[in-house]
Amino acid sequence: MDTFISVKDYGKNHWWRYCLVLLIQCICFLIGIVPKGFLARMYHLKSSQLHKKIGYNLDTTLETFLYLVLIVGLYISVRSIHKRTGFSIFNTFTKPRVERIIFSYCTIILLMSVVTVIFYYIEPESYTFSTSITSKWLIFFIITLLHFLIQPLWEEILDRGYLLQAITLLTKRPWLSVILISLFFAAPHFINFYENDVKIGLIILFLSSLFMGTIVILDDGLELSYGWHIANNLFVTTFVSSENKLYEQNGLIKTISSSEASYIDVVIYFILYSVFFLLCWKKYKWNLKEKLAVFQNV
Repeated sequence: MDTFISVKDYGKNHWWRYCLVLLIQCICFLIGIVPKGFLARMYHLKSSQLHKKIGYNLDTTLETFLYLVLIVGLYISVRSIHKRTGFSIFNTFTKPRVERIIFSYCTIILLMSVVTVIFYYIEPESYTFSTSITSKWLIFFIITLLHFLIQPLWEEILDRGYLLQAITLLTKRPWLSVILISLFFAAPHFINFYENDVKIGLIILFLSSLFMGTIVILDDGLELSYGWHIANNLFVTTFVSSENKLYEQNGLIKTISSSEASYIDVVIYFILYSVFFLLCWKKYKWNLKEKLAVFQNV
């Protein structure tokens, strides 16, 4: 592979192979939800209501199992159907660049912490702090950490890995592929927001996916995007969580905003992602002229 998104001369890439892999992903999904479906049936509940009965920890563990099945299914499918290495949907190398994952994770945690401190000084009455770290919270943190090591990995290798390569192969336009994948990535997350915050939330997710998709192409791999994904999910769930979210969170710091999300939030996130992009550019010394040429030709 010359570049991460260029797979036209690597392995077998007939259109029907991509359709078959996506079909197998659907089958893996059905297999992965069997334990959760069994419990839902046992308690005579819908799967979406099960977490209220069995609790966050068990529900999240079952979700983690689902994503593990999806990852294994995608890895085996790429090797057997496309006749290329499973790592080809993660980077252009033979092993993950762990240092990049750690750098990305730590940088995003730091940047989000800075933003949180700024907002705290602007509106301190909207923040409440946990007085202690209990054993219950530690168990919650470990289960959540394991989940956010697995779930973002599947989203990354499917969206900004496998599908980004597939759409680029079809359109021959990497920039168009990044836009389409960003839309595909943002759309399912609308369930995470209240009705009034959906539009702003989706804009922020689309914007973040555009940045990460561009970084994936420039860096020839998913490590920086994966580290960002872990940090973002873990931060807003276990460290600084919002009580305005629809899903359960148990952060050490909780925020209750009296105002709806606004375009100021979009600007703040744009600045955050821009700073992250510039830090990565400086650290990894990307040749932007050479790398951005990929957006014009594959």
